[in-house]
Amino acid sequence: MTLLNHNYEDLKRKYENTKPIRGRSVDVRPIGARRRDWEQVVRVVDSTGEVLYGGKFHNTNVFLFRPNGNVIFNVNGWHTPTTREFIHNHCPVTSAHISKNKIWLYLAAHGTCNTFVPMPDSEPLEIEYDPESRKYKTDKFLHVKQWVVDRKLAKEQRERVKPFLDYCRVMLSLSDGLVARDRVFEAVRNQELSNAIERTHVPTRDRYEALVALLQDESKWENVLLQRLRYGNATVTKSSKGYHVPVDFMATWFGAVVRTQRDFYTTRDIEVGTRHRQNLVL
Repeated sequence: MTLLNHNYEDLKRKYENTKPIRGRSVDVRPIGARRRDWEQVVRVVDSTGEVLYGGKFHNTNVFLFRPNGNVIFNVNGWHTPTTREFIHNHCPVTSAHISKNKIWLYLAAHGTCNTFVPMPDSEPLEIEYDPESRKYKTDKFLHVKQWVVDRKLAKEQRERVKPFLDYCRVMLSLSDGLVARDRVFEAVRNQELSNAIERTHVPTRDRYEALVALLQDESKWENVLLQRLRYGNATVTKSSKGYHVPVDFMATWFGAVVRTQRDFYTTRDIEVGTRHRQNLVL
C-alpha cells in the first residue's frame, strides 16, 4: 500500500474510532484533544459518490484525502497562523509555513527538489500522488505572477526629485556622512516638515504627491534632510558628535517611499522554488 493510501486508511480508521461528542446536533469528532472541538476529523462524500477523509478547522475542510492518494487543500481565504498550525500538526503529507500573510505548503517530494507552493485564497488546491514514484505534486501555481516595481516608472519618480537627492548626496559627501545633533533637533521643531516626513511610512497617494511637491522647494531641502534623520533606520548610527549616515541615505529612503505606491508596480511571471515568494498575484 502506498504512503498516501496508508494515510487515507489511517484517517478513515481515526474517524471510525473517534466517538462523536455527545449532545451535538451535528457529528463532531475531534482530530486531536477532545476539548479542541473546532479541529475535527471528517468524512465527506463528493458529488461523484467518492468518500474522502480529512481534517476540518472551524467551518473549512482544510485537507481531504482521496482513496487514490490525492490530497485536496483549501484554506478558504484564512491564511492565518492557526490554519497553518492545523495543517502542520495534523496533515501527514506536508508541512505548512506562513510568510507575508500567505500560507505555503512544503512539498518535500516534489520531483527532485523541495518546493514551496502558495495556497490560493478561495479555491481548492489538489496535490496528485504518483504511486510508482511515491511522490506527490501539483502543476498549479508552480508558475505565478509577482508584483515588482516598474523600473521605468520608478526612474521617472526619482527624476522628479533628482535635484533634491543630488543635494543630499553632495552635502553628506562633504561631511563624510556626519550631521551635528543640534542641527537635527532644530529642524525637528518645524511641525510642517515633521508631519510630511513622518507620514511617509505607508503614505496615501495624496500624501506622496504632497511630499514630492515639498521636495521641489529648494529652501526646505536642508530641513527635510535633517527631519528624515530624526526617524533614521538601521544604517544610521548616533554618537556624541552627531548622526552618521551613508551618502545615499536619502536616495534609499525615497526609493522605499516609491515602493509603497502600487501605481508604480507591474507584474512578472516567476517559478516557485525552494523558498517563500512575496507580493504574489493570486
